[in-house]
Amino acid sequence: MAITTQIEAQGSTVADFHENVTLSCTVSDPKGVKQVTWHRHRTNGSVETVAAYGMHLEDSVLEPFADKVFLTETSLDSTAITVRGVSLEDEGCYICSFNIYPKGTTRKQICLIVRGVRTVRTWKRPLVAPALDTEKPVVVTCSATGKPAPEVQWGVSEDQKSGPMETTSSNTNSDGTVTVTSSLRLDLSTSPRTHVDCLVGGQETQKRIYSRVTGGIAKVHNDDT
Repeated sequence: MAITTQIEAQGSTVADFHENVTLSCTVSDPKGVKQVTWHRHRTNGSVETVAAYGMHLEDSVLEPFADKVFLTETSLDSTAITVRGVSLEDEGCYICSFNIYPKGTTRKQICLIVRGVRTVRTWKRPLVAPALDTEKPVVVTCSATGKPAPEVQWGVSEDQKSGPMETTSSNTNSDGTVTVTSSLRLDLSTSPRTHVDCLVGGQETQKRIYSRVTGGIAKVHNDDT
């Protein structure tokens, strides 16, 4: 029997690392809907059942999604799930299926891509220098991992006596992310006001992350401006 019932799907198809993403489906004619099921079709080809509920079935989120995915709407004509703190493991196509009696099953899919900056690390170390070098140079390093390759920039306070020496390298990881590591050689000891900011941004996102290195302490902040 042909199924003429239509499904409208909504939700983000692209999300930054660590964001919460809500996906929803609404059926045009809920008459005869007995059960609603969510599946995930992963990029490796596997299909997993995420959640299900219905007239004779309690709301349930299956393992291993129980602590990751939450049913946020559970009516027979409208359904929604929220994926918390998305990572690369959450990429794939999420399929909402409505089992309609006597028509059969109709479904819709929403494909999710995860991108942006996943992690940022900063640290500093002393640089071995000649005994007569009283400025005690140090090396500060900022390492960012993301997809696509993050953009790493430096902001150095104006009290530096000379321009810093910068080196940058990148490495593609097995999961498709790229780690970009940038190091500066400069002097952090001549002034207590000296600070260094590592500014990290994704090529396809407006979000920035910055990490300030000062007095041996590195703090990471999110900047949504």
